[in-house]
Amino acid sequence: SGPHDPDFELEDLSQRALVVALQEFAVQSHLLLRGFCLAVTHRSDGATAAAMAGRMAIGLGWTTSERLTRAFEFAPGTEGLAAMLQIHPMLWPRTYTHASVSFDGHAVRVAIGTDAPFLAEGDDFCWLATTAAGDPATLAAIAQGHDPRARVSVAQPEATERCAFVVTIDPDATATREPDEASLTKISTGATFPLRRR
Repeated sequence: SGPHDPDFELEDLSQRALVVALQEFAVQSHLLLRGFCLAVTHRSDGATAAAMAGRMAIGLGWTTSERLTRAFEFAPGTEGLAAMLQIHPMLWPRTYTHASVSFDGHAVRVAIGTDAPFLAEGDDFCWLATTAAGDPATLAAIAQGHDPRARVSVAQPEATERCAFVVTIDPDATATREPDEASLTKISTGATFPLRRR
């Protein structure tokens, strides 16, 4: 209430209000992608738009993971990966993606619930569209942006899950090369802008 404070920062919000705001930002990310895909569809076709969304998910997924890992100083390995996946915006808001992330001390399990609202959109214009179809490419890019040695395998989904994956990190594995989609994403200065602690 009252006039807007020109020095307002997100840190001024209470913890509860900040969570609500961050969930809204995550929804906006999904909506921006959908808007982009719909615009492409009007000028081309849905298949082209969906293919572009898949490549964008790989590029932004990898780049965002790198940025989160640096900003929060997540350690390499599965424990740091699990922490990073808990906050990765492509898996949020949970009310839309119904994504779950669990860690057993050795591997990270990621799943999407069968009743996730994004599954009812009727198209593939979502960050997780290919993931929900069983393709691990987007999740692999997200994991490898944190640790290039990460590997993703398809897991058996439970009754309430549309799909599930297990992510492991072999310390002796060869690091995955940064995908072209991530390199292209980094042309933007926004991709390298440092997040500073306040």
